[in-house]
Amino acid sequence: MAENITQGPRAGSHWPSEGDVYDDPNTGATVRRLTGYPGASSLHPYFTEPCLYDDGRRMVVSSDRTGDSQVFSIDLETGLLTQLSDVPAVESGTSSRPAIVENGDEVYRWSGDQMVAIDLATLSVRSLYEKPSGYHGKIPGVSADGANVIVSIVEDVRDRTGDDWMTEKFELGPHSKVLSIPTDGGEVETIVEDDRWIGHVNPSPTRPELLTYCEEGPWGRVDNRIWVVDRETGETWKVREMPGEGGVGHEYWLADGERVGYHGWETGSDGDGDRRAFAGSARYDDTDRIETEIPGGGTHTHSNTPELLVTDGSTDIPCTLLYRYDEETGEYEGPRTLATHDWQSGSPHPHSRLLPDGSGVVFDSNRYDGTGDVFLAEIPPFEDLPKYEA
Repeated sequence: MAENITQGPRAGSHWPSEGDVYDDPNTGATVRRLTGYPGASSLHPYFTEPCLYDDGRRMVVSSDRTGDSQVFSIDLETGLLTQLSDVPAVESGTSSRPAIVENGDEVYRWSGDQMVAIDLATLSVRSLYEKPSGYHGKIPGVSADGANVIVSIVEDVRDRTGDDWMTEKFELGPHSKVLSIPTDGGEVETIVEDDRWIGHVNPSPTRPELLTYCEEGPWGRVDNRIWVVDRETGETWKVREMPGEGGVGHEYWLADGERVGYHGWETGSDGDGDRRAFAGSARYDDTDRIETEIPGGGTHTHSNTPELLVTDGSTDIPCTLLYRYDEETGEYEGPRTLATHDWQSGSPHPHSRLLPDGSGVVFDSNRYDGTGDVFLAEIPPFEDLPKYEA
């Protein structure tokens, strides 16, 4: 049985605004730097997860400014930061990233071996589940009705892996579970259990019965990275299966909870030809695909609707890129460059995510002082942004 957790003395502490506003030097877009605590790394939630609450007035972020990763909120009008959690840190290998329902009243995260719920108003903490020893907890998500935290736990096999840890972990087939943890403290349900590496889990934001989970490993070797589960029927199926050499991943749900977005690469059904990187989305039953070719190797993408798509760029493309869907042609226009992140080896991934109303993109970058910070770029008219030139 999970033990109750008492918040430490820093919970509820405030930090004055650390932000500043500037015009992007390469695109002219207005960008707000939301965090800037010296020597500390601050990040917005993983790009698959919502980050706003209080009717969009506040943003959840994580920051290690107090010594380990804790959850903070940012008042988007004043810039004031408030520490929401002061709970025990997670062990190495378990995610400290938070998860919320858009405009929900609790934030969920791992604390030590426990999944906890933190009330966003009172900052009280409830323990929901304690994972078994020998397992790592991955990034949580919350079902559309707020009734369950959906998360995977994976057997710790670090002592059996070396420099090529991703391939070796994949080949070891660590025992994994996808769990449904009731937010009211009820009995935990195992949705998926297998001897294969299961990574992040994404609940649909509108359909409580639907979720995706990721089969981790080298993209060209896994059976398929994107799997959908219907909890009502017990059915499981693949989305965007690759017919030849290649892979897809970094999947997320669009706002309607019916479409799954992703990016990937392929070289043709016979394995010959040039490598082609693409991004797009499909309905959760793997129909009605809408895709576009993207430059470089391709990285994380996000969209609320098929009409507007943002991609991270890469270490070779140091800016976020926007695409606009043309219904008449059935093709995407772009890319146009939005914001410079100067992503380099060792930098935090931008993990670009569109705001719910499509007015801006939140991303992470260490372009100022070498530590991660959270940025928010306003999206001007599409035609006003410069075209990306390879």
